[in-house]
Amino acid sequence: FSLFFLVFITMLPAKNWTPEQQEVLDHIQGWWDAWEQSVAERNHDIWIKACRPDPEILWWWDGDGLPQDLDAYMRLRKWTLETKARVVYSDFRPIDVKIHGDTAIVAVYAHSGMIDTNGQRIVLQDKRLSVFRKTETGWTFIAEMAVGVEDAPGWMKSGNK
Repeated sequence: FSLFFLVFITMLPAKNWTPEQQEVLDHIQGWWDAWEQSVAERNHDIWIKACRPDPEILWWWDGDGLPQDLDAYMRLRKWTLETKARVVYSDFRPIDVKIHGDTAIVAVYAHSGMIDTNGQRIVLQDKRLSVFRKTETGWTFIAEMAVGVEDAPGWMKSGNK
C-alpha cells in the first residue's frame, strides 16, 4: 500500500496555486531550506528566524503522547542537532492549501533523509496538516499535526548503508 501511496503522490498533478497560497508554500519551502542549513551549521536559530513559530505553537506528532509547545520543541531540536550529521535531502509535496481570512491550513506529504552521527541512514516520511496565521511580518507557524508513513520501501528504511 505504501508504495502505491508514494507513486500516487508523485503522480498528483501540479496545482495552480493562487498568489496567496503560493506565498504560504514559499514560506514553508523557506523554512525547510533553513532546517537543512540549521543542521549543517548546528544553529537552530536559522530555522527559527525563517519559520517564525508563534510562541504559543502547538505540535503533535503521532509518536508523542501529548502535544508539544515551543519550549518542548526547542529541547527536541537541540537533540536533533546533536545527533544528525547531515541532511541528505528533504522535500514536501503540497496536497492542498486552504485560506480562511488570515489563516492558512496546509496539507503536505513530507519526506527527508539524513545521516546520523553514527553513520546510519534515517528516512522520515509523514503526512502533515499545518496551520499558519498571516501577520504584519508574514506567515507565522501556529500549529501542526504529523502522522508518520511507516511502511517505507526497503531502500529507504533506517539502517541501510
